[in-house]
Amino acid sequence: MKAVILAGGRGTRLKALTGSIPKPMIKIGGIPVLEHQINLLKIYGIRKIIICTGYLSDKIENYFGEGKSWGVEIIYSKENTPLGSAGCIKEIEEIAGENFLVLYGDVMINMNLNYLTDFHNEKKACATLVVHPNDHPYDSDLIEIDDNSKILEFFPKPHPEGNIYRNLVNAGVYVLKDTVFTYIQRGKKCDFGKDIFPLMLEKNEPLYAYNTPEYIKDMGTLKRLSEVQNDIETSKFTSFNLSFSRPAVFLDRDGVINEEKGLICSIEDVALINDSAAAVKELNNSRYFTVVITNQPVVAKGLCSISELKEIHKKIEILLGREGAKIDRIYFCPHHPEKGFSGENVEYKIDCDCRKPKTGMIERAKKELNIDVGRSFLIGDMTADIMTAKNAEITSVGVRSGYGCRDGKYNVLPDIWADNLSNAVNIIFDMERYEKFNSIILDRINEQKKEKLEKASASDNLPFIVSVGGIARSGKSVFAFFLKRYLKEKGYSVLIIDMDNWIVPAGMRTESQGVIERFRLNKFEKDLVNILNGKTVKLKKYNSFSREYDLSGSNKFYNLCSQDAVIIIGACALCSGAVSRLSNFKIFVEVSEDTYRERFYKFYRWKKLDEENIDKLYNQRLADELPVILDSKRMANLSVKGEA
Repeated sequence: MKAVILAGGRGTRLKALTGSIPKPMIKIGGIPVLEHQINLLKIYGIRKIIICTGYLSDKIENYFGEGKSWGVEIIYSKENTPLGSAGCIKEIEEIAGENFLVLYGDVMINMNLNYLTDFHNEKKACATLVVHPNDHPYDSDLIEIDDNSKILEFFPKPHPEGNIYRNLVNAGVYVLKDTVFTYIQRGKKCDFGKDIFPLMLEKNEPLYAYNTPEYIKDMGTLKRLSEVQNDIETSKFTSFNLSFSRPAVFLDRDGVINEEKGLICSIEDVALINDSAAAVKELNNSRYFTVVITNQPVVAKGLCSISELKEIHKKIEILLGREGAKIDRIYFCPHHPEKGFSGENVEYKIDCDCRKPKTGMIERAKKELNIDVGRSFLIGDMTADIMTAKNAEITSVGVRSGYGCRDGKYNVLPDIWADNLSNAVNIIFDMERYEKFNSIILDRINEQKKEKLEKASASDNLPFIVSVGGIARSGKSVFAFFLKRYLKEKGYSVLIIDMDNWIVPAGMRTESQGVIERFRLNKFEKDLVNILNGKTVKLKKYNSFSREYDLSGSNKFYNLCSQDAVIIIGACALCSGAVSRLSNFKIFVEVSEDTYRERFYKFYRWKKLDEENIDKLYNQRLADELPVILDSKRMANLSVKGEA
């Protein structure tokens, strides 16, 4: 297969920067954009390249010559008058070949071209257009496709107010069959997007859309050029090829992105949660895929059709797009296993593999996007989401928005708690902020391991013990979880001991009890010694929502099974002399008073306390808990900020 690169544009929007060179010759990462494209083509075995030139064509020809220095063969086709993106290729009809790849010379691209050409051949397409969601669908030319990726319609901008479209945009990369030349008149100016593709669709030619989240970015403005340069420096450009695995943040839909309103059956019911679009946009700017996985039994229950459900998803995409955010993929399960109800759609009343907490949607996403599941996250507001993450071995983040993981359907808790999607995304990004602290602890563990080997002491078999203290809601659990995850990736096994499991239930507390008594510190110290001596400690399970023992009567067991490290979490973790003496490293997680107050009130509102009781409890904590906990900071080896 040959490649055709369209490099004849003037680049008037970058005139101040380009000066006397054509736009495709702008250097990014030390070499011209055009050279990046040629290098990509060579990687995928495409060595015969036709460059369609125009403005300042000599600059391109003098730089690349016949392509021998790059191990490729370059032929030039120069237009004397601008003929548009499609008009200029009519001149190469005799040499293009049966199928050929088309690139725009001012677009930075890093994608797996083999996947693209395989898709084109499999579909027996006359034209395959690479498409992707973008962060401004409201002023972009959009494309509608069916479930088989066949293009159904083009929607050129501007879009009528109130119309709902899927966020799929022509990315400017095509694989074309030579049939396309029959639709192009020699010497007539025409454009692929505006003229040729709509005409081919009108004539029922098989046009397909290849939807990919890989790196394809037009650098036609100073702002976009700056973004591309930054992406080169941060390795985003390199890593966004589907040949490389990337982690994802899987999002439940209702109660996480949009407001929970029961069974949503109409686009009128769709409203975004405050700040959810901003949170999705933050994910878009990171290394994570943004993937929605949602159970939608409204189809099986006969409350709406598949097409109506897709309209709901289009509405969500449009609302996100208005705020500069996009979703890489939306996967939904329309099924429900329970039959025999009036009005149900029996076709979808099945016991499927995709309905959460089964992992079918995650498995599909993993296959299609080459997702690194082990480094991914799942954010949800129901226990089915948390169980799905557990089944898929993904880190779960439970949000207190929507149902707040209080539905009780599955007896499972999230790895991490967050107030909402925005808070959850900030916590995920905290993982990278904590890396430097985690590496310090890893160094200490390695030092201890080396000392033990040198001493060859069989009697000293205690694990490395890290104590993490700090006031309530400071982020101790988040820090401890990311430390555990980090150490696990480095090959160390970790046991987390949460001191909250020793707390006296609210109904059993007395006014005379201070923070030390509420945490039953004396009992904890004795139990910790037993755990470290290999004994199993059984506790009544504490329910953080009810602030009482779990009504199910279930127990929490702690036992040491040759773990390399133990992480002790608790407000009083640094208040205990015994714990301090046993600990190899002590960390204090701190937050500002304003942050503490904000988190405290959100937490107890989630617990359904009224404002009067929250005020009373907050003032009690200020009086009898904070002074004791804050004083314990002096025991720490390291102080860590629990807020960005």
